[in-house]
Amino acid sequence: MKVGDLVRVINGTGYFEEGDYKYSCMWPESAGQVGIVVELPTRKVFNHDSIGNQETVKILVAGEFAEFKRLALEVINESR
Repeated sequence: MKVGDLVRVINGTGYFEEGDYKYSCMWPESAGQVGIVVELPTRKVFNHDSIGNQETVKILVAGEFAEFKRLALEVINESR
């Protein structure tokens, strides 16, 4: 996965920025939506129910910038 790739959001769990703050969110409307990768990796997230750290990827989806775990995204068209 790289900047410019088109991706599909597998589930609606992500992160979004508002000012200087980042919020974890459930965004069910984003599930199945197509977005474009604008930055990676932005940070690592550790969840107690997962194995190790997971990188997040910033994408533009549904007119909003949001971060999703790399595992929550499916590459559908790679940029050249």
